[in-house]
Amino acid sequence: MKNYLKNMMNDNGFMAMAFAVVLVALMSVVAIARLGVIDTQLLIWAGLPVLLKVVLVLILLEFVLLW
Repeated sequence: MKNYLKNMMNDNGFMAMAFAVVLVALMSVVAIARLGVIDTQLLIWAGLPVLLKVVLVLILLEFVLLW
């Protein structure tokens, strides 16, 4: 499993996939905000820390698996 993940990390496709996931998350946030279900400002301030945590976890995972 670890070798599989390591190969996936070495491939640029993984970073593209991670970027796509983040992009889709942002787009869904914007879509929900447009509907006016949740206040946009509130959504941004609640969503940004979560997004940053996801990015940090991806980066940490990459470093851990590449060692």
